[in-house]
Amino acid sequence: MPKPTPARHKIAIIGCGKMGSRWVEQFVTEPRWDLVCICECDPDRRRAAASLAPKARISNDFDAVLADRSINTVGLFTLADLRAEQIRRALAAGKHVIAEKPIAADLATEEALLAEIEASDRLVAVNLFN
Repeated sequence: MPKPTPARHKIAIIGCGKMGSRWVEQFVTEPRWDLVCICECDPDRRRAAASLAPKARISNDFDAVLADRSINTVGLFTLADLRAEQIRRALAAGKHVIAEKPIAADLATEEALLAEIEASDRLVAVNLFN
């Protein structure tokens, strides 16, 4: 019996700075992931992202990424003070989330966000790439 083909997960990367670009390098080589889009506000980083992942759509529109129903996961590699609201919005859009730590800029926000994550039906992975 042939081995089943693993499911492919469609992901968008939000933030392609130092950490985000390292995640991009991994996702483009991983057969279980389809890197659909990279969203970055800085034009120089968008150009760099295009060279790292030539098949991915490059954008600066976070709302459009969240509205894209083909994307089921977002990788949030932005600054910590932006991350909590981005996680909330991604969950509200029905996305699974991979994020760097910390997930918020302060402990109180992290604790409130953790309760929201636990109440959702989405998977949220928090990791430090290194």
